[in-house]
Amino acid sequence: TSAILSVVIGQALQESLSNVFAGLMLTLDRPYKPREWIEIDGREGKVLDSNWRSTRILTRDDDVLYVPNSTMAKSTLLNFTAPTPLHLCRRRLGVEYAAPPNKVRNVLIDLMNRVDGILKEPAPDVFVADYGDSAIVYELRFWIDDFGRRSRIESEVIRGVWYHLKREGISIPFPVRDVRIRRERPARTSEETLALLRS
Repeated sequence: TSAILSVVIGQALQESLSNVFAGLMLTLDRPYKPREWIEIDGREGKVLDSNWRSTRILTRDDDVLYVPNSTMAKSTLLNFTAPTPLHLCRRRLGVEYAAPPNKVRNVLIDLMNRVDGILKEPAPDVFVADYGDSAIVYELRFWIDDFGRRSRIESEVIRGVWYHLKREGISIPFPVRDVRIRRERPARTSEETLALLRS
C-alpha cells in the first residue's frame, strides 16, 4: 500500500516539481522581465509577473494568460523588448507599374516620417521587393521603440498610404484576371445521330 501511495504522490507532484525547477531556471536565465513584450506558442503579450508555478501574460485582447513555467522553459520564446526596445516593422504594398519607383519611394518615406511613433533614427526606408502580376511590390521598413503601440502605428501607416498615393496620382492596383467562357454543345441524342447519318 505504501509503495502504491508513493507512486500516486510522485505522479501528482511531478508536474508541480517540474514547474518549480523550471521557475528556478527561468529566474537564473532571465529570458524576460515584467513589462517586456514576448511571444510564446504564437501568442504575444506583455509579461505581468511570474512565481514558482506560472507566468502571467497580458495579451493584446486584454486577457490574462497563465503559462506554466515548464511550458515557458520548453518553448521557443521571442522577446520583442530585449536587448533594446527598438523593433523593426515591415509592411508590403503593391503599386501600379506606371509609377516611377523613385517617386513612390519618396512619397512613402515622407508618409512614414509624419507618423507619430516611427523613429527618425534609424530612418525609415522603402525597398523594391518584387515584380508582381499586376503591381510592383514595395517593402516599407520603419523602427519603433514602443512595441505596445505597434498595431496602432502600423494601422496609421497603412491608412496614410492610400491618401498619400492618391494625392500624388498613384494608384494601388487590384488583381486582374481574364475570364473566358466557352459554351459546350449539348450531346446529341440517339435519334439526332441516326437522322444525321441518314442525311
